[in-house]
Amino acid sequence: MTTLFDRVKDLADKKKISIVELEEKLNFGRNYLYKWKSPTANPSKEAVEKVADFFHVSTDYLFGRTIKLSERLRSLRSNMGFSQSEVANKIGVSSYSYSAYERGSRMPDMETLKSISALFDVSIDYLLGVTDKRHYYSLTEKDYKDIEAILNDAMNGIRGKTGVNYFKNGGELTDEDRALLEASMKQTIILAKELAKKKFTPKKYRGSESDDAN
Repeated sequence: MTTLFDRVKDLADKKKISIVELEEKLNFGRNYLYKWKSPTANPSKEAVEKVADFFHVSTDYLFGRTIKLSERLRSLRSNMGFSQSEVANKIGVSSYSYSAYERGSRMPDMETLKSISALFDVSIDYLLGVTDKRHYYSLTEKDYKDIEAILNDAMNGIRGKTGVNYFKNGGELTDEDRALLEASMKQTIILAKELAKKKFTPKKYRGSESDDAN
């Protein structure tokens, strides 16, 4: 796990100064920054801001909040085939600002995060790495296994001799028709499950989408 100290050490190495030298420049006590090695370290806001200002980065960067965001942005943009300038134009920021988001050197404000999440059809929680689900109602691996079981039962009913007779005059489905029917049924079941999650998931479990209407 990358700690606050690890990020400070990395920045110091790039600037070719030691931790001891950094502590002297910032008027910190000896070994003060080494205490930041602990994942539970809780340095003062003022101390973190002094380090951030020294290296010209944000406090969000030091705490690792921009790391996952930058990874998600690059992946989502690539999957949609957009250039950085195209995304910047769509969300109403400069190309320089958006490039900084992808580099992890700047954190977008909440309104910009909302614009990004709408563009890529994901939640803000997903963008920030709080969850790996694109939306609170996104289906899980277990959901998809349940869907396959339901679908298999339905298709077996169509294929089997004892199943419900869906067709007049004893007609049979061709392989192509059966494949189309199976695909249509699967999409219907997926949509039904997502709608159920949207309706019945308590607001406290919806994360950044808790204020969205059902």
